[in-house]
Amino acid sequence: MKTYSSLVAAALLAASGAANAALISDTSSDGNDKDLETLFNDEWLTEGPDMDVNAEAKTPGLWQIGASGGAFSKIIIEVAGHQDINNFGIYDRNDTSNRLEVFDGSHDAGKSRTIQYLGGGSFQSYGAGTGVTTADLGSGTFGFYLRNEDNGDLFLSESAKNPNGATQMTAFQGDGDRTADFEGNGEPSPWLNNEWVLAWEDLPYGSSDEDFNDFVGIVESVQPVPAPGILGLMGLGLIGLGVTSRGRQRSYRLLG
Repeated sequence: MKTYSSLVAAALLAASGAANAALISDTSSDGNDKDLETLFNDEWLTEGPDMDVNAEAKTPGLWQIGASGGAFSKIIIEVAGHQDINNFGIYDRNDTSNRLEVFDGSHDAGKSRTIQYLGGGSFQSYGAGTGVTTADLGSGTFGFYLRNEDNGDLFLSESAKNPNGATQMTAFQGDGDRTADFEGNGEPSPWLNNEWVLAWEDLPYGSSDEDFNDFVGIVESVQPVPAPGILGLMGLGLIGLGVTSRGRQRSYRLLG
């Protein structure tokens, strides 16, 4: 019984995007006040508990748009040397070369666009800057990417597909207990649980400063998708619990 319970607990922890210990540095090469935890606690969050970025970081690989059919996205901050050539968007989970660009290097912090799911794997992006762009990504499930248009470096929300399997994007979910001024306009609002802050490292993790502040955006009305392997592991654990339970019931009847 304990074995199966541990299995299910481990599966649920992984499915939720378990925190990564010391994944994010508490310093930044961009300045003493530019590490991600300081940005959250001294610039963005206005009420509620302080953010512990390593304890609360999640790393979901695949995502879907929520019931509204559209996801609002906004750049919060770019402090990287590559900010003028970093492109951000979503990609086909089965073909990472098939992508829908949402922001390009011409978009500054504060710019916003909408990603809309049209059904049948078709997405479009529209809003500030480059007008309407469309792509067929094969299904309603996608990953997020960050690409350096100068040297071609491509980093994905699915860590296993990155060089050396490195994590390049961390995600932080609102819970309604905090208010935040991500807009920087002096008008804080509740940070809701359908709002995710996506924070990127735009150099290969092993040779980076590990500060995850190079491109930071907020996306609302999206939700992470558990990996199929995690769902299978959960199912195996639940089946095991059921078998153990029935076995105990049979033993009780025989003894009684």
